[in-house]
Amino acid sequence: MGSYNQRVFQSICAPANVAVEYFVVGDRARAAADALNLPVTWSSEMIGHADMVSDLAARIIDALYGCLRHGNASHVTLVHGAPQAAGESAVQSTSLLPFDFRRFEPARRPFPPVVTLPIQQLQERLAEEYVYTQVCEAIILSFAAENEARMRAMIAAKRNIDDTAQRLNRDYHRLRQEQITAEIVELSTVEGTLAS
Repeated sequence: MGSYNQRVFQSICAPANVAVEYFVVGDRARAAADALNLPVTWSSEMIGHADMVSDLAARIIDALYGCLRHGNASHVTLVHGAPQAAGESAVQSTSLLPFDFRRFEPARRPFPPVVTLPIQQLQERLAEEYVYTQVCEAIILSFAAENEARMRAMIAAKRNIDDTAQRLNRDYHRLRQEQITAEIVELSTVEGTLAS
């Protein structure tokens, strides 16, 4: 269990008097949540490749809508990792419920859009699509952050292996030189003794 998952959980600012339920993706994240005694309502393994994003998103959304149908949630916040150009991955947070209208600049049009669906149905479908795309984005960014962390760890391990190999090679050459010098001293001592 890495400190990164703990940092993600610690970034969640939940009021002390509010019951919080966690949906957790990833075995390490689940282990971190268990270690912190967080109430995990739902969990799943992280995707193994990008083709699995839509399936995982559908499972998350089904579980989320199940909670919402029972009226168990007044706020839904999506917290996930995101890759960074340098340094550790960032932690991002997006409010899904209540909807954060500040994320979108209102369109200024001279005429209202032409729609073929009733407004209520259109809004419901747009909200569903919005939640789906936000969950997909969170999964793919988390996946990228995890892969970036693995890549950084592999680069550090390779650098460590290279440094160790160079140090061992230097030690080998130094010890070999000392051995050759000792043999020369021994031969010259033996040769000097024979000459006397």
